[in-house]
Amino acid sequence: MRVEQVGMAEDEPPAQPAKCHENVRAYVARHPNCKAVRGWLIGYHGTFLYFNAHSLVETEDGSLIDITPSQPPCPFLRHPGSDEEFIEIIAVTPRIFCDLPPEEWPDLVDTFEPDSDDLSDE
Repeated sequence: MRVEQVGMAEDEPPAQPAKCHENVRAYVARHPNCKAVRGWLIGYHGTFLYFNAHSLVETEDGSLIDITPSQPPCPFLRHPGSDEEFIEIIAVTPRIFCDLPPEEWPDLVDTFEPDSDDLSDE
């Protein structure tokens, strides 16, 4: 799913790049009607896909927003388990690589523009 990247309001502290989990934790603490959503940003790098651990905010109306500045925007895959389970996974592996040939991912490959060699964490 594509998620809207939003900047912080002027009265909010700025979100820090590559600190999505901390940004979301602080935002949700200031906005108790919102909640953290854990999952994976999916990137396409020509010969492989990668899944970067990422956190988003779910607003009161159920919309997902990405408050952490990152480039380029990537599709997001929600983690189906608990926050505790997610934390255990990313403690070992915050990025997962999948080197299957693109023809095995026809629905995903069409979604991506191949990105640069920059594989930033978020």
